[in-house]
Amino acid sequence: MIAGFIQAVVDAMSPPQQAGSKRIDRRVLSSLVPTSDGFVKVTDRDYKRVDRAALERFLQFNRVDRRVYRKTANDCDDFAYILMGDVTRWDSDLAFGIAMVSRPSGRHALNCFVGLDMQMYLVEPQTDEIFTVPDDWHVYFLLF
Repeated sequence: MIAGFIQAVVDAMSPPQQAGSKRIDRRVLSSLVPTSDGFVKVTDRDYKRVDRAALERFLQFNRVDRRVYRKTANDCDDFAYILMGDVTRWDSDLAFGIAMVSRPSGRHALNCFVGLDMQMYLVEPQTDEIFTVPDDWHVYFLLF
C-alpha cells in the first residue's frame, strides 16, 4: 500500500517524457499568445509543449495551492512565481510561464502553458484549476 503511494508520488513528480516533435519554437509560441497589444517575453529558443495530464498529476502533489493568501505579502503574483519555479525545477524545458491579465473583477496574475494540442491554457495557482482564456479577459503580459 505504502509502496504504491510512493510510486504514484514519484511518477507524478517525474517530468513527462516527450519526443522532440512535441517542441515549440519561440516564434510559434509568440504567435499563439492571445494578446496583440501586450508584452510577451520568451527567454529560450524552444520549449516542450506541456502534457496536461502530467501537469495535473504534478499539481496534485505540489503544495503552492495550500499557501495562505495575504494581500501584497503572499498574493496572486507570489503564487504564480512560486508555481513557475516549482514547474521549472520539475522540468525546466516546458512551455510554462506567468500570465498577467485584466478581467472584469480587476487585474490578476496566474500561470500559463501551451498544451500538446497547441492551445494556450491558464493555471490558477491558488486552486490548480486549468482553463482557456475567457473571452472577457485580456492578457497583457506573458513570460516564458
